Amino acid sequence: MSSLVTYFIISALTVASPGAAVVFTITNTLTKGPGTAIRGYIGVAIGILVVGYFSHEMLLRVDRHIPGGLGWVTLFGACYFLWLAAAKPHNKKVVLREKMARNHEMLSGVLISVTNPKALLFFTSVYPLYLDENIHFFLLIVIFAGNVIFIHSMYTLCFTTYKKRLSLNEENWQKITRLLYLFLSISCFVYAFKQM
Repeated sequence: MSSLVTYFIISALTVASPGAAVVFTITNTLTKGPGTAIRGYIGVAIGILVVGYFSHEMLLRVDRHIPGGLGWVTLFGACYFLWLAAAKPHNKKVVLREKMARNHEMLSGVLISVTNPKALLFFTSVYPLYLDENIHFFLLIVIFAGNVIFIHSMYTLCFTTYKKRLSLNEENWQKITRLLYLFLSISCFVYAFKQM
């Protein structure tokens, strides 16, 4: 049970860390209102279900056909998380098209999840750490998607309520994100070396 709680916390921190989906939700909240943001992050959660399922299927095949394959995939993920923790943050501006039709927020959310390297990396590197015959794999995927709904709801609520008074310190977000990546990297290294 404690591994399920740990998984819940780690997936929540991963969802909360800044990325394309978080920017998408905040931008929708500030520019188009909470209704649009809700449709968008429901799409993000649906996309997470898709990414989680296909990642699980890929991991099963890798583990079946390559000796120690799961360890190698996790080792690659550990190296990538370590690189993310050590890399200098980029201050890229995310530009969303204003001409996007009103009804496409949910589809855009799905596409953001499906093309998000953070989601794929989570499900190929961190997710295997929690696979257990006592816990059905789909429960882990649903927990992650549920975290998307809950955390993005909190972002929407906060940014709707405190539009003008809320100021985010980007430097603090970057520190939190780096610590998360470092923790994920260490966890993945430990698991990978146990598998090899």
